[in-house]
Parts: sequence; C-alpha cells; structure tokens
Amino acid sequence: MPAETLYPTSNTFTSNLNNSGFALVDEDIDDGSPSTDFADWDGNGNVTVRYGFDTPTGQLSIPGNLQQFRVLLRRAGTGSNTSVFSIRVFEAGSDTGASIQYNIPATTTGFNEYTFNWNAQILTAQSGVNVEIEIDQTAGGSGNPNRRSGIDIAAINWEVTYDVPPGGAPEPNVVWV
Repeated sequence: MPAETLYPTSNTFTSNLNNSGFALVDEDIDDGSPSTDFADWDGNGNVTVRYGFDTPTGQLSIPGNLQQFRVLLRRAGTGSNTSVFSIRVFEAGSDTGASIQYNIPATTTGFNEYTFNWNAQILTAQSGVNVEIEIDQTAGGSGNPNRRSGIDIAAINWEVTYDVPPGGAPEPNVVWV
C-alpha cells in the first residue's frame, strides 16, 4: 500500500499557547532534532490546539489501524504537576471519538515522540478530506502557579496509508480515471 507523510497546513483552534501557527509544527520528525521554533505553552492553563491537513493522495486504507499521527512535544514549565494530554482525531471540526492519552511526569525532559494509530473507518469521508489532529492537555496546566506544567509542540506528522484503485499507479499526484 502506498504511503505519504502530511504536515499541518492550517490552525483551526488554539488555547493557552503563545504561538500556534502551523508553520511552527510542520516539520518532518524523522529529520532529527526540533527547530528552535515551536508552539509553546503560555504558562496559564491547559493547552488545546487543533491543526488541519491537506487531502491525501488516495482513498485511505480501511482495515486495521493503518493511519498514524506522530507528535513531537515536551513537558513545559518547572511546576511539579504531571502533564496529561490526548491526541484526538477530528473531522471537519467534529470529534470522531478516537483518541489516546499520555502522562508526562515532572521528571521528563526534552522533546519526545508520541504516536497514535487509528482506523480510517471512523471518518465519514474516506478521502481524508477535513482530517484534523487535536492535542488536548487535560491536566497539569492549571491550579497553583508554582505547580503548573504545560506542553510545547515541535512537530506533527500524519503518516497516511492509502489504497491504489485497480489498475492505478502508486505514484503521488496521479489522477486515476
């Protein structure tokens, strides 16, 4: 099955970040260390951010959890709170219900990769049009200012697996008729 990597092309929702433009997180995680530009926590409350992607080259592959979101982020702040966040799949602004949750203890340092494999059957449009990723911090960023911790986001990748129609070519940008 053909595959491609997509990067965020739009920012559709933001809460508690100093900067959140999609150009800050549209880097290839496999290229190594994150740049000095990233979406950074503002120090007040839990972070929520949602990014959209371009439409994939082909129809998304259905059986199994073949779609994957990859997120490079770190715990931010010096407080003792554990940062808890979820990676969620949205479609056209609606939560699909597919998510995974992670805890980042106060002892964790540096940027780390977090992944979420999901099944394209949850989407109403199998083309992948209007797919969004939401990073939703649910704990750690609020309460006593001396205990708060947030998250900084350096990169987001959507590893897309798609089907080739019968007789079609697996090359990107091919129009099948």
